[in-house]
Amino acid sequence: MKWVVKSSPAAVTRRTAITRWSGAHQEEALHRIRYALRRWQLVSRWIVLFSTIACSSINRR
Repeated sequence: MKWVVKSSPAAVTRRTAITRWSGAHQEEALHRIRYALRRWQLVSRWIVLFSTIACSSINRR
């Protein structure tokens, strides 16, 4: 017996909507990752700068 699967227009539309939503969801996830990385860069730079200033002020005493 041979199975024939036909896609109805509603199924195709639903599939397209899910794909679009997934794409938008992935874009949002990438944006959050980029934001977190940028924030970490700023925080780590602040930590290095703060420790450098703290060490140099201790060494001046």
